[in-house]
Amino acid sequence: MHSVFVEVSVGEFLNTVNVDDDNQPPATKAFRFNVDLKSEPSMYSGICEGLENSLPDIKPRFAIKDTGRWPQASKHSATDPSASASGKKPDLGFYPCNPQALQEISIDVSEWPEKTCKSLGARLDYVAKPSWAWVDIPIEVKHNLKTAPFSQKEKEDWLPNNDEARKSRGQLADYTRQILAHQHRQFFFMIIFIRDHARLVRWDRVGAIVSKPFNYVKSPNILGRFVYQYANMTAAQRGFDPTAILATAEEIEILRSYVESVTNISDYVESYLKDVLRLHVHGWPIYKIELISGESKPEEGNTMGRKNARGGTKRRGGGAMTADQTKEDFKQHLLVGHALDYSRSPTGRGTKCFTAYDMMTHQAVLLKDTWRPVSAEIWTEGEVYERLHSKGVRYIATVLHCDDVGGTQPQQTLTQEWTRERHPNILRRNHHRLVFAEIGRPLHTYQCALEMAEAVYCALLAHQDA
Repeated sequence: MHSVFVEVSVGEFLNTVNVDDDNQPPATKAFRFNVDLKSEPSMYSGICEGLENSLPDIKPRFAIKDTGRWPQASKHSATDPSASASGKKPDLGFYPCNPQALQEISIDVSEWPEKTCKSLGARLDYVAKPSWAWVDIPIEVKHNLKTAPFSQKEKEDWLPNNDEARKSRGQLADYTRQILAHQHRQFFFMIIFIRDHARLVRWDRVGAIVSKPFNYVKSPNILGRFVYQYANMTAAQRGFDPTAILATAEEIEILRSYVESVTNISDYVESYLKDVLRLHVHGWPIYKIELISGESKPEEGNTMGRKNARGGTKRRGGGAMTADQTKEDFKQHLLVGHALDYSRSPTGRGTKCFTAYDMMTHQAVLLKDTWRPVSAEIWTEGEVYERLHSKGVRYIATVLHCDDVGGTQPQQTLTQEWTRERHPNILRRNHHRLVFAEIGRPLHTYQCALEMAEAVYCALLAHQDA
């Protein structure tokens, strides 16, 4: 995991945060963190209060929550098929003041014994269940320096080389893969508290940029200003993908009507779409994805002579657009929810597949969401399919759309820019989406030996043709 993390100064880290010039706290805003440093649990309420007080004084957009191992938290994970097998969860977190989010993380403490509530003290005000679908900033708190993922204070060997520290870094990676699986993100921030010091972290599909440690108790302005500015950022500045927005109640009803009335889809696809509807209140909200097909400029340095570096301009049915049609972007919208499958790694391609409902054609399609490495030597998946189809290769999927998200200004990773010195071969990654007409099902769901043999035979023929 060493190569995933890169340490930068606090100033350099804050320069990676896209903050508007007028997004500054007023001179009268006082930041304070009065934290009891005797133990990890004793730190929680002080940190929550300090973070809460750092938010803008206007109507809050975020709630700070203590998502420890509460009695009711396990009920939540039971409804989420992707809940972490390890049971790991952030200690604290920022959550949006969104009715659906607040409802999903709420815990009714009225049934708790009075003795338990009294023993929690100020922590009781922040009690909540964790949610990978809704957490904006996960927060990890460490009091034991041996179990901290990074050194508490600034030092050359800032990545401790002991089993407990490595497990803690793995824990952060586990949080990352869950958040990137459940949410439509370009990147996200994380805060690590190690006693009276803290570090800010920015994750994307290349790795994590980690700030040097700073004393948030003695110098509260660093953390306080970051929190204040973060709360005033747009969703895109906070790392969310602006082409994915929460579906409205009306749009969810459109999907529900489709599932209840459609007759020309397989039982497997129908069952999966029913899961999308069932799980949208249990960790997998339904989103509307905007796809924009337009002319894409070649990647800089692309000398392979291909039409473009993003697989060409495609429209419904896989045919090329005419010159007149490519003058303006061609928009499509898909409804997606629970991922059919997703990458178990926090870094790399981060491939996620969704059974999606196309709001234009009123058909079920497969959406493949990935972060492709950018290189003149690497063909995009869309280009590969285009060439295979042009050569008449049999038994391969039909591509309906393929393009980088953002088109000529693609969403891309940043961490590689800070790893050039130690890891010059790490490539930038662009957010890339493909839509396929066919929706396959896992091989292990085969009904009989003949069905399995046919699938393998078709795959061998495709390889032979290629």
